[in-house]
Amino acid sequence: MTESQGVQEVPALALPPSPPLMKGNEVRELPVNAVIIKPSLYSRQTSDEKLIERYTDNIDDLPPITVNQHQVLVDGYHRLAAYKLAGRAVIPVTFIITDDDNDLLLQAAQLNSYHGLQLTPDEKRHLARILSASTEKALLAKSLGVSIRTIERWTSDERQIIEDERNKSIMELYLQCPTTQQEIAFKLGVDQSTVSRGIMTMQERHLSELHTWFTPLNSTLWDSGLTDIEPLPQALVENLLYYHTQPLNLVFDPFAASTNTMKACIRMQRRYYCCDDTGYDPGIKQWDISYGLPLDLTIPDLAYIDLTGREPFELFPSSGLVKHIKSISEELIQRKIPRIALHVYPCYLNSGYWEDPIMNLGWLTEEDYSIERRYVIQYQDIGTQELQDQMVHSDIDKVCRIDYSDLMVWINRKFVVV
Repeated sequence: MTESQGVQEVPALALPPSPPLMKGNEVRELPVNAVIIKPSLYSRQTSDEKLIERYTDNIDDLPPITVNQHQVLVDGYHRLAAYKLAGRAVIPVTFIITDDDNDLLLQAAQLNSYHGLQLTPDEKRHLARILSASTEKALLAKSLGVSIRTIERWTSDERQIIEDERNKSIMELYLQCPTTQQEIAFKLGVDQSTVSRGIMTMQERHLSELHTWFTPLNSTLWDSGLTDIEPLPQALVENLLYYHTQPLNLVFDPFAASTNTMKACIRMQRRYYCCDDTGYDPGIKQWDISYGLPLDLTIPDLAYIDLTGREPFELFPSSGLVKHIKSISEELIQRKIPRIALHVYPCYLNSGYWEDPIMNLGWLTEEDYSIERRYVIQYQDIGTQELQDQMVHSDIDKVCRIDYSDLMVWINRKFVVV
């Protein structure tokens, strides 16, 4: 199965084109609950919740999913999830014949070439290693969209395969701050020098392949692709990390419930310390930031504080949240953090006056911080009742719609390590 999050989020209303139908294979309907999903045959590691929501909004325009003769899903995971989210009982499907699990994976890779969410190099490499013993190199190369030489490089040495898998595990553990190299060595049963080499190897590979799947935005006006003001999508967090951090820098997010920061850090190879008072995701630590910074947090290179999920009144100067953010920032400043990024949005006070939280951050200049960059995040057709209520007040006849938020990156150059 082949759909999941790409490096950049699919624009609103973008739908995957239909793959070519097998000869003599018509579109049929199948009960949604009858489709079988085998996680071991799904090449993606995570699903893209925003993509599922977009597909749900345009569900009648989606192409059919593909299943095999046993009704096991081959292609269309996010489309199936959209049908489930929409409460649909049946879903259009096309059937293909697969000989075994490896044949299913191969045909799934072939179908992937017909829509925009391409497999990443690591995912293709993983599939090549699984299928190399049962598939000719030329067919495997064509199915994965790479050269035969690349297939040979990926599959030539079984020992290299084992080493690559170990290096991947090393990097996954190392990105989860505050895990140390010594702890990783103990957990994997290797010496610390092996861990150090693995991290270096994965970093070099990441830098050499970055241009193949990531294209940075070249403007300070960013389109969120969203219709509500909410935490930055993963693709925009990736751009924030690209411009304001280096690989293996530590990123701290105290309001990380959306998991977008964690996912962006993994893709961009930044170490992350993400926490929230719920800690519902395994990668998110449970910590109530009202008690101060986590005790095991080391000095981060960037603190990313996203307040767009908060109620408008919480962003007022006198609110406990704003005072609390100032308290957190003061703790971070004491630790000599180089950069602080804040994502906020303007709003109307109950009195009808305009309130911009950015104006309440002037105290950072007293701590020798200056604005490194300001990004304006655009939204499409704001529709939440909360924001609509901000636009209407008995004392005001005409107000402008709020359809943007601000991402401000503050820097203290004395703390930047070159």
